[in-house]
This record gives sequence, C-alpha cells and structure tokens, in this order.
Amino acid sequence: MKQAFIQSHLPPDEEYFLRPPAGCPRSKPGQYWRLLRSLYGLKRAPKLWFEMLSGHLKNMGLQCSESSPCIFTGVLIPGHPPIYVGIYVDDIISISADDVVEKKFEDLLSNIGSVDFMGQVSLFLGTEFAWQHHDDGHISVTLTQQSFIETLMESLEIQATTTSTFTTP
Repeated sequence: MKQAFIQSHLPPDEEYFLRPPAGCPRSKPGQYWRLLRSLYGLKRAPKLWFEMLSGHLKNMGLQCSESSPCIFTGVLIPGHPPIYVGIYVDDIISISADDVVEKKFEDLLSNIGSVDFMGQVSLFLGTEFAWQHHDDGHISVTLTQQSFIETLMESLEIQATTTSTFTTP
C-alpha cells in the first residue's frame, strides 16, 4: 500500500506536535503542527498501521491466524474458495484458487487507500515463487530461497562443496 503509515489515524487521546519543514510556505516562525495521522518515523506508526489494516481485513470477514498475527484467511464470496493474505509491514501478498476472489480482494483493499497491485508474486521476503501451469488447468508453485542463501553464504565466505535436495509435500 502506498504511504501505508500515513493511512492510519492517531488515537484521539494522543497528541503529537512537530515543527513544519524548513522553507514551508504555509508555516510561520514559531508555529507547530498537530499530527492527525500517523507518520513514518513515529514509534507507534507500524502498530497503528497494522491495527487499521487488520481491522479492515476482519471487516472483510477474514480471520487472523492463531499461529501468526500477520496471516489472514477467509471466504470473501460465499461458495468460492478462501483467500490467504500475508502482511509484512506495508507489503501484502494474497493468494486464492479463484481469480474472482483475488479481484474482489483487490477491490476491497483499494477502498482503504492507494494500492499498487504487482500481479503474480515472484519474490516476497526473500522467497522466490516459481509458478507452473499444468495441462489439466492446475497451477503449482515452487518456493525457494536460493538467492537469499547464496548471498548469505557469500557474506559469510562459505563455499558450497556439497549440496542436498529436500522435497516437502
């Protein structure tokens, strides 16, 4: 979401004041501004943003995972497959088996604020997504962290002398 932290409002019982930026034509000497919205750099900004976003997701009918507060799932359209939503600060990833559900989610999210939809995910939090479309209409995805691991090994000056492959269900 674009400028995510400023999308959330400050609680009414909290007041923050700041000096206007130098050279601002709308400010007068000795003048301070009262913040109405959260701002990048404000300690509570990430928490306020998450509270606002998770509130909207819950209003959409999504439920927060018991194991991770940044994972939401639920049915947006009765009779359609569920959608899975992951959040990391202001990056959001959503996956559903139905394009109609994903479009509905994009529409609902656009009502909250300005959002850039990047299409099919290829990289998220250091995890690479490789999508494969099968002849029977199914889609499979392979997740790897090869680039992350290679970068880590380089930084630690570790040479890959042997490799092992593990497959998970």
